[in-house]
Amino acid sequence: MRFTARRISFALPLLLACRGATLAPAQEIVLGEPVQLTIGESVAVRGTPLHIYLNAISDSRCPIGVQCIWQGEAATVLTITGAGTARPDTLKLNTAPKTVMYGDYRVTLVDVLPLPRASQENAQKSATITVSVP
Repeated sequence: MRFTARRISFALPLLLACRGATLAPAQEIVLGEPVQLTIGESVAVRGTPLHIYLNAISDSRCPIGVQCIWQGEAATVLTITGAGTARPDTLKLNTAPKTVMYGDYRVTLVDVLPLPRASQENAQKSATITVSVP
């Protein structure tokens, strides 16, 4: 298997997350409140032990203005911590899984923005995701 910079940059945060690093939350939300994150940001869910950290985004959705034979998908790698454990999870739009259970809590990927455009490269660096813990 040939390793490209894209594959390594997508996998590296996963490997680091498995080391059990402590993640400092940048913001705090309440259950059911959707929140937007960019790569490297984290959030704590008030009243729970949950912290959610966005490691990476991979977006292969069909760009606006382009005719595609497949709609593609947007995949995110999140590290979810709580009760002393850290676990990396991949959530996706357009394909499963869109939701993951962490103990009694369900973490759902709501959206990934902006939508890809054919004329924009490296837009993933400024991409945001919306997640919710209902």
